[in-house]
Amino acid sequence: MYYENLGFQNTVINLPLILAADVAFGKVHAWFDDPARLHALEQCRNFDPDWFDEAYNYTIARCYSDGLFD
Repeated sequence: MYYENLGFQNTVINLPLILAADVAFGKVHAWFDDPARLHALEQCRNFDPDWFDEAYNYTIARCYSDGLFD
């Protein structure tokens, strides 16, 4: 069986996890200070809002339970 990897799947899958980790470590300015990155965030979320929101929320919850927020 042949699986096609177009590259965008990795971004869509991983971006909410990376963003949540950056929030936990207080490094969100890089995402929200650049209009191009903000647009990329919107595009990835619009591709599958349910996945994005759930992945982000679960990652934030995990970071909170691991004590990364004070």
